[in-house]
Amino acid sequence: MSPTLVLYVVVGLALLLFISFRQMQWQSVNAAKMMRMPLILVGVGLFVAVKTFDTPGSLHIQGGDLLLIGIGACLALLGGWVMGRLTQIGTVNDATHSRLRPSGLAIWFGFLAVRIGIDVLAHSLHFELAASTPVILFMVAIVKAAQALTVRERVERHELAAARDGSLQRV
Repeated sequence: MSPTLVLYVVVGLALLLFISFRQMQWQSVNAAKMMRMPLILVGVGLFVAVKTFDTPGSLHIQGGDLLLIGIGACLALLGGWVMGRLTQIGTVNDATHSRLRPSGLAIWFGFLAVRIGIDVLAHSLHFELAASTPVILFMVAIVKAAQALTVRERVERHELAAARDGSLQRV
């Protein structure tokens, strides 16, 4: 194993543990803050893409790459939407907060397992783009963005209902 690969694995595991821990904690809902992580992941993905595919001809795109990326993106959207639906929303100290339920965390880990499976398949079929680190970062960004947008929509309904009923679901 090369030192670069070890570094990517360590950073990847640290990122996944950080995201998983944060999702399970009550956090105040802020639309801009929820979109920060996906934007950071896209930025890092673009940086890594420039470093990885920095020479002409270093990237060979095949139809299988596009197929696996498309399947991964659809699964990422679905996983993010389900995670958003499984996010608990409540009011803590008169502010709207959210946290991911354990079933939502299971969906998150399921997505990661499927993503690893796609990577193994892509490597075995020599689809280098579909198995590249930038694509992995983009897929995690899609999951988190879909989750954030779903939660934002649910929070808006929660706050409208609370204002209409004059009651808040306290946690």
